[in-house]
Amino acid sequence: VILDVYGSAPEPVRAETETKKTKTPVAPETKEISSETVEAIRKALPGGVLVDHLGAPPVAAHDEPTASPAEAEEHHEQGAHGAAPPETPLARALAELDRPAVIVTTLTERAQMAAFRRGDFVWLVFDRPHMNVFPQIAGADAASRFPPFETVPLEKGTAFRLRLPEDRKETVLRGEGGGLVWRLVMTDKAPDIPPVRPERVFAETDDVLGGTLVWPIAGSSGVLSLRDPDVGDEIRVITVPDSSQFSGPIYRFPGGGVLESPVGMAVIPRTDELLVSLSGEGVSIGSPGGLALSRPKDLSRHAMRADIQDATPPESLGSAPTDSHGHEGGHVQERRAVPPHRFKRIFDFDRWMMGGIQALNDNQNILLSGMPAKDKDGMVQDLLTLGKMNLANDRGQEAVGFLRYASLEMPEMLKSPEYLALRGGAFALAGKCGMALRDLQSPLLQPYDELDYWRAYTLACLEDWQQASQVMPSDFRLLLSYPKALQERLGLKLAEISLRNADVPAAEAMIHSLQEEPETLRPATLAGLDYLEGEAERQNGAYDQSRALWAPLTTGPDDLYRAKAGLALTMLDLQEKKIETKEAIDRLEGLRYAWRGDELEVKVNFILGKLYLEDRNYVKGFGILREAAAMSPGSNIEHDVTDYMKKTFRDLLLEDEDISPLDAVAVYEEFTELTPPGEDGNKLIQKLAERLVDAQLFDRAAALLRHQVNYRLKDGEKARVNTRLGVVSLLAEHPEDALAAFEAADSWYQTQEEDSPEAARKRYDLALLEARAISQMGRPEEALNSLNRFDPDPRVNRLKADIAWRARLWEEAAAALQDLILDEALDVRRPLTETQANLILNRAVALNLSGNRVGLANIRERYGVQMADTPRASLFDVVTRPRNVSLFTDKSAIDDLVAEVDLFQDFLAAYKQEDPQSEE
Repeated sequence: VILDVYGSAPEPVRAETETKKTKTPVAPETKEISSETVEAIRKALPGGVLVDHLGAPPVAAHDEPTASPAEAEEHHEQGAHGAAPPETPLARALAELDRPAVIVTTLTERAQMAAFRRGDFVWLVFDRPHMNVFPQIAGADAASRFPPFETVPLEKGTAFRLRLPEDRKETVLRGEGGGLVWRLVMTDKAPDIPPVRPERVFAETDDVLGGTLVWPIAGSSGVLSLRDPDVGDEIRVITVPDSSQFSGPIYRFPGGGVLESPVGMAVIPRTDELLVSLSGEGVSIGSPGGLALSRPKDLSRHAMRADIQDATPPESLGSAPTDSHGHEGGHVQERRAVPPHRFKRIFDFDRWMMGGIQALNDNQNILLSGMPAKDKDGMVQDLLTLGKMNLANDRGQEAVGFLRYASLEMPEMLKSPEYLALRGGAFALAGKCGMALRDLQSPLLQPYDELDYWRAYTLACLEDWQQASQVMPSDFRLLLSYPKALQERLGLKLAEISLRNADVPAAEAMIHSLQEEPETLRPATLAGLDYLEGEAERQNGAYDQSRALWAPLTTGPDDLYRAKAGLALTMLDLQEKKIETKEAIDRLEGLRYAWRGDELEVKVNFILGKLYLEDRNYVKGFGILREAAAMSPGSNIEHDVTDYMKKTFRDLLLEDEDISPLDAVAVYEEFTELTPPGEDGNKLIQKLAERLVDAQLFDRAAALLRHQVNYRLKDGEKARVNTRLGVVSLLAEHPEDALAAFEAADSWYQTQEEDSPEAARKRYDLALLEARAISQMGRPEEALNSLNRFDPDPRVNRLKADIAWRARLWEEAAAALQDLILDEALDVRRPLTETQANLILNRAVALNLSGNRVGLANIRERYGVQMADTPRASLFDVVTRPRNVSLFTDKSAIDDLVAEVDLFQDFLAAYKQEDPQSEE
């Protein structure tokens, strides 16, 4: 079980754009590119790229670009050529279908390439070994129509091949670009640039042999030799620096032939003596004795004009041999494709370190000083090299700057998997985790398992620990081959991910690997390792070891781990009951401002708010929780805090019977936004209103109920609460508001079926309440007349008595009280209850004040004996004694009795018992 400092694992979440400055747990020692560096780049770039006063590359509107790579390139093209005209959906669809498929290879280091076709396959060969980036296919439905590329072993280069689908087997291949960006376009149009034609060179002899074929192809880096995995024969490939150098259609000659080559050249030798070499004139093909070529004087005029062999591909060159059943390969029964090799790695940090941080500035100055003399490809390659150097040396901000300059100069980079991986890693190290995740989650980078370390690191920085745990590799060996600085940065975060997932062995393995050379570690890394080791010990149950590791951190110089260790130690001591809640609150109050700006600050306030609520300091607790939620809007932990607040608010006001009415209303009024929707919210408000009535805060209770009937309720529930609102308004001495509420409720019940017993009962109750409201408005006679229309009933009698009593209509009051006494069905043989004694006393008072001496004598005669045994005996004696013996003090006693009698409260109590909501 993870300590509460980690909390529950959040749901996956969407990537965010950072909008506020935050501290990163292991802050990189990075800075923006210096002004000298910017000036050097500005001078090197053609046209001079403008920079801002901080030396950061220009970006639009925000500190971080937000467009996807494709969107960014589209924006760049539109900015260069003007806004595109509006298109209809049909026009866009037709244009998409007509768009040719293009094989694109975007590199971060220059490479020569050759492309050729053999049978159903297109081959791409580069003179750069160990290329981790596969070519990409762009165009209409390219991803679904083309199979993946295969890799073919090649010792001094890298070779890919692609099987063409049926509808593309007759397509024309056209090469474009060179250096860093290569394109192979599949189209129906012939290339605009003519191929390089072969020249026949003969030795000074009359022999038939002695000929050499020379293709004047310039700039090739060499001849690469590879084997066709299906046929088994050798192919000799001549790579070229740009797409203008290509041999074109198939060409055959004695002893071999040239495959269709839209870029560079590919030769199939048919004899062991065939020689393919490079010379000052270009690519030479010959043999020790020379090739048997026709001399110019032996050729017909037609052949001389053509000067090339028939372009119809011979079976031996155009495809693999077939057997009698049509199977390729001749000796095999079924063609077996070589499965594509999965390149897991994409970063080569050992090569990019280039002497480490000590040599970084010197290497950087050398590259910058040489830029002005280079062409565009060379300049971009150097910018990318600078980005790689800084990335390998844990300088994320600087790497981002160089990579941005490179993409401004060559927007095609935005479609390069290698570039996206570099920029994603640089963004991650620079703390721009939202942008990093967008790059690292590009579909172009899905094959590269190595990037799962970086994806997990970035998700953890975005505090999406659950997703981070899901993508993090289980094997850390590749990470341990990284430069030490990157091991520290990524290793700490990956160990924390493991601990949050309760995978202690994996975390301990990473921690112990990083601890092997402690003298080389940064102080922040040492503090982080102690903290994580303490958490691992806690999860193992070794609490004393955890305390021993965490205690020094709480007074150490590292702000981050002082706060983390302080929180963890406080929660451990509280869990172990070594401290009370109040002491835990005091400790966390001291940590509230120890670390600002990320999940840790939110977590400290989250736990502190919980502790205040447990300590019954409700307003303080909810206030801190509200602040915590506002610190990280839209994040997973913000949702956790908000959900906790809503649940606690509901349980407190709906279920907790111990909270005082004043505390309840204070919490509600301060945090109204937490009121749940629907039926739970309605019940909560109504229960709170009843708490306020109990505390005699009638106006506040009425305001709550009025808001409900105006905005939350309808139909029968609205009518029921309107009735309760009217009763509370009567208690608040607002009879006009009460009458309006009663009439609104009655209007709804009138719409119900006439024979509905429930509706009839509700309307009967409302009529009684309306009479009370009318009497309270100063019209008691009107109210009594309305009640006289009803049959005798205890509630009618009680209400009549109250109205008459309050209006000092003593005869009517005495009559109504007599009816109430009769309703009690008194038995002279049984003692009187308190209620019965009060009724008899009240009727005696009414008879006294009405001057009904006969009635007064009768009630004394009838109930004198029974009243003598009650607490009201002396008062009854005073009220009923004959006038000739009355004292001056008797009037004062009677006046006090009149003031204390409140029959209306008894009436409301009787009504409330029949209110279904009140019983709940």
